[in-house]
Amino acid sequence: MKILPFIAVLLLNMFLSAETLEEAILKSPAKNGYNHWVELKKGQIYTGGGYFTDKKIKIIGNAAIVEMQTNDVLYMNGGQLDIDHTIFIGGQPISITTGSASIINNTFYNTSYDCLFFYEAIEGTIIKNNIIMKTGRFGIAVACRVEMPDPLISYNNIFSTYDWKYAKNCGG
Repeated sequence: MKILPFIAVLLLNMFLSAETLEEAILKSPAKNGYNHWVELKKGQIYTGGGYFTDKKIKIIGNAAIVEMQTNDVLYMNGGQLDIDHTIFIGGQPISITTGSASIINNTFYNTSYDCLFFYEAIEGTIIKNNIIMKTGRFGIAVACRVEMPDPLISYNNIFSTYDWKYAKNCGG
């Protein structure tokens, strides 16, 4: 029984010292053509999202957890977002207005709205091998323009969504 208080203090310390995802991105170095090359620490819990414009960001998750509150989002306007091997819990994990993305081998759980939302389907965007479970609305949503090509969406395991697993809204 003496170990329970020790575990409680350890867990509390872990949550109080949690780094935000935005802090991890902003302090990461430029590398391999990316403005920010982020290697998250295995077992580390990161919080929140971030807003970025015209940046190239690579996130290597190493099975780190990104815990988001209801309105937290990793938002990209232009540029490129490449993410792999990251666990996202809660929030509205990824929203991309314009730009491209490679979202591969991630887990998304208990999102408050759309899990992955793309305002325009951008050429070169790849969404594959992800696990998406228990979303507030759609698993993957693409609002496209007629002249834009569809992103490559394949081998995703999506279940327990409030609405559809996949949604494509091209207006009209």
